[in-house]
Amino acid sequence: MNYNLRTLTIGIVSSLAITGCASSTFTKVDKQTSQVVTNKSSSYIIFSRPEFLGAALSNTIVEFAPDSDGMKLVGTLGSGTKIIYEVPQGDHYFYMEGGENDDLLKVTTGAGKVYYVHTKVNMGFVAGRFYYEPLRYS
Repeated sequence: MNYNLRTLTIGIVSSLAITGCASSTFTKVDKQTSQVVTNKSSSYIIFSRPEFLGAALSNTIVEFAPDSDGMKLVGTLGSGTKIIYEVPQGDHYFYMEGGENDDLLKVTTGAGKVYYVHTKVNMGFVAGRFYYEPLRYS
C-alpha cells in the first residue's frame, strides 16, 4: 500500500514539473513582418530566435541609455519567437541576459527602416550562451 502511494505521488509531481516547464511567458507577436512599418518617422527592430536550439531557455532583452539609469523591457524571447520593437530614429543600446552570459548591442536607426537582429544560442558549460547577430535592414 505504501509503495502504491509513493508511486502515485512521484507520478503526480513529475507530471506537474513537466507541465510547469511548458508554460509560455514569452512575448507574443500577432503582426506579420511585412505589416510592421505603420509610422514612417519611426524605426522598427525585429528581434528573433530560432526554434531548434535551447528550447528550454529564454533570454530577456532590455533597452538602456548609457548616460542614464533608466531601462525599458523590450521583451523575452523563447524558442521560435520574435519581438517587433518600435523606436525613434537614433542610437539605441540593448542588453540581453539569459543562460551563462550577457551581451550588448548598439543599433543606429533611420526613419522608416526595419532592422533585423537574430539571437543565437550556443552551448555553454552548464546552460546556453546567448549572442546578438545583426542581420540586415530594409
